[in-house]
Amino acid sequence: MKYNFLKEREGFWHPALTATLNIEIPTGDAHRGLGSGFKDYFLNSVLQKSITDKTKLRLNGGILFAGSTATGDVGIRTRGRVLVAAASLVKQFAPKWSLGAEVTGALSNSLHLSHGAVQTTVGGSYQVNPKMSFDFAVIAGRYNSPRLGALLGISLDF
Repeated sequence: MKYNFLKEREGFWHPALTATLNIEIPTGDAHRGLGSGFKDYFLNSVLQKSITDKTKLRLNGGILFAGSTATGDVGIRTRGRVLVAAASLVKQFAPKWSLGAEVTGALSNSLHLSHGAVQTTVGGSYQVNPKMSFDFAVIAGRYNSPRLGALLGISLDF
């Protein structure tokens, strides 16, 4: 579920504010690495502020109340509360090209390094048409994050 509390408007100093609530039930087979086997309850908030017409700053913060952020072998493999935060900056360089960078982090209530994650993503998007984009990025991280990786994808709006 998502609710937009406040929209950003030109001439106003305040950012846009949105909150989401995710409730996930277990699917797949956790013994075969297809899902975590836990019910997840996650509350997240997003602030977005336009720095210029073509540059946006986003700040995310949330808490996983119960469950696990793990999917198979990926994620923080602990049950219980996990705090997450992210900051991203995206700039549109041409009508079809956007580039950006993001830093994300997660920390469980046990405060062990094996129960946290920090990663940086730098990438971009090419808008093929109004409902489809080609997306790419390089990701680097520490703890429960890939050390280095590449991401390629296609985004479709239905």
